[in-house]
Amino acid sequence: MNAPAVNELAVEGSVYALFAEFLAGWFDGGSHAVGANVAVAFPKLFQSGTPNPVLNNLRFGQSAVPQPLKGLSITMVLSAGATRKVWESNLDLAPGVPTRQQIAYMKARFNFWVRAETAAGSDGDARKQCLNCADRLHAVLDNAAAVKPLAQKGVKRIRPQAPQPVAETSYILRLLPVTAVLRYPVLSQV
Repeated sequence: MNAPAVNELAVEGSVYALFAEFLAGWFDGGSHAVGANVAVAFPKLFQSGTPNPVLNNLRFGQSAVPQPLKGLSITMVLSAGATRKVWESNLDLAPGVPTRQQIAYMKARFNFWVRAETAAGSDGDARKQCLNCADRLHAVLDNAAAVKPLAQKGVKRIRPQAPQPVAETSYILRLLPVTAVLRYPVLSQV
């Protein structure tokens, strides 16, 4: 992954950038195997070659969903929780040199809102698309090997819950709640 690791000066922005890059690799319209499962088709949320979430159907925070929504959309909202700071020793910052660094561990909750457009006569198809997208997102986030790149960048202990249907008149909507721990160095204390 090219996005920078979670950092204290832009916790929310760095997490959103990491997930934008991570999800672009999965929700590209191609077939992917999650774990030992057979490869299945994933919906396409990005235009080819432009993993810019502003131009596509992956949104963050309070970003508006494109209108009219064509197909599927995922919106990710981050809610920060309690932060614990600890001093850790012998980090591999300089090989062979003992080091100490203050590290923050922040409990976080991500809500992934998966939407599908409902058009006249296509309600069943929209429900199936929304369910498939939410199930694939759950499978990816629940697979330790799949989320390892996020863990290496400071998004650790990712624990998704099962997707839940939400009553909405304009869209078919499912909520995928996820908890995680964000780990980053506290450089402002150096």
